Amino acid sequence: MLSDRECKLIDTLGIRNQGFHSGIPGGAKALPIPTTVLVDSAGVVRWVDQAENYQRRSDPDRVLAALETHLPRLSQ
Repeated sequence: MLSDRECKLIDTLGIRNQGFHSGIPGGAKALPIPTTVLVDSAGVVRWVDQAENYQRRSDPDRVLAALETHLPRLSQ
C-alpha cells in the first residue's frame, strides 16, 4: 500500500484517474486507478494488474497466482 499525496508516483506510472475530480482538501485533486504492480529486488516490473473500475481492486487469488509465476521465491 502506497501513500502518494502529491501524486508523483501515480503520474510517473501514468495511473491517474482523469475522470475523478475530488481529493484531499489542500492536496492533489486525483484518485489513482487501482493498480497492483509486482517489482523484483532489482526494480524490474514483473507484472501489472489494472482495474477498469476505480472501486475494484485486484482479486487476491489473481495476485497470488502472479506472485507464484513471476516472483516464486517470495510466495513460498
